[in-house]
Amino acid sequence: MSTLTENAAEYLALRHSLGFKLGRPGQLVAQFASYCSAAGSELVTTELALAWARLPATRRQLWWSYRLNAVRGFARYLHAVDPRHEIPPPDLLPAGPRRAEPFIYSATEIAKLMSAARAMPHPLMAATYQTYIGLLAAPSLASRGKSCCIQLPLKHCASTTTIVDATYRGPERPLSSSPRLGLGSSTTTLPLSFMN
Repeated sequence: MSTLTENAAEYLALRHSLGFKLGRPGQLVAQFASYCSAAGSELVTTELALAWARLPATRRQLWWSYRLNAVRGFARYLHAVDPRHEIPPPDLLPAGPRRAEPFIYSATEIAKLMSAARAMPHPLMAATYQTYIGLLAAPSLASRGKSCCIQLPLKHCASTTTIVDATYRGPERPLSSSPRLGLGSSTTTLPLSFMN
């Protein structure tokens, strides 16, 4: 029977012949095979894979999950040849996507951003960015960048309501006007085309 390091070389050669560029995962598989050989094991076990994946104790679980995921494919390959090899379960060391924490701007910070936008050298660009920042600050558009879907001019209908034409949700959508929005009576129509 061939050793795990030989199996790893065969597995990586097969993956390369199928067109996969393994880079870092390929290095990790080779390191894992060497680790198993040094531990005196010729079989991949979940316990051994988990111990190897957690080796840099100072690293985060995301890195551990990445290491274990690289080994999982190798373990599947070996399990097809010899069912004594264990495949680490997919829910072992889960690592979901890490979301960045949002930064909530205060009204003062938004006003400073809009003032900086107003000071831009080109008037149309200044008005566009000032309005865009105001729309992002509007509570009904702030989530998921919905203001990028605006294609047609804004119609300033009253001092408290702005109508946005042709958003992704339908033909018209009212927005509450607030000082944060930056849309006064002087900006009755402003063509916005943020769609590429």
